[in-house]
Amino acid sequence: MKTARFASFAIGLSAMVAAMPAQAHFQLIYTPDPIIARPGEVPLRLIFWHPMENGAVMDMGVPEEFFVQHREDRIDLTDRLAPITFTGVENTAAAYSATLPVRRSGDYVLALTPAPYFEESEDVYIQQITKAYLNRSINPTDFLLSLELPAEIMPMS
Repeated sequence: MKTARFASFAIGLSAMVAAMPAQAHFQLIYTPDPIIARPGEVPLRLIFWHPMENGAVMDMGVPEEFFVQHREDRIDLTDRLAPITFTGVENTAAAYSATLPVRRSGDYVLALTPAPYFEESEDVYIQQITKAYLNRSINPTDFLLSLELPAEIMPMS
């Protein structure tokens, strides 16, 4: 009987915890539309944020590396970075904007290596390496390509 009550309690508690919003912050490379309709300059925002709950924004340090891979070309985008202030619902923080030059069809794979930040709750420095995909003309070219980053999630198909 006690085992059945404990199991019911544990299942109920698990369901409540699973239903709670995630309190996680992420390094983002944001653009309004990852499918690019025509050649031109695509606006980008680099934001360190709690996006799931539209929560607090965190200050970004100067990125260590920011580039795009398109076909055989790797293009350094660090000279395109401009400091901005990003405003979330709760606060404002230092972030960056940039533009991506898009000329040809295919995948544009962006990679951002931000400055490490100190995570006080874990007493460690963390670096969230970010990778994002944009595409012009729905022509897959670099989707399965490794950028040889220190940490990288690769698509399986």
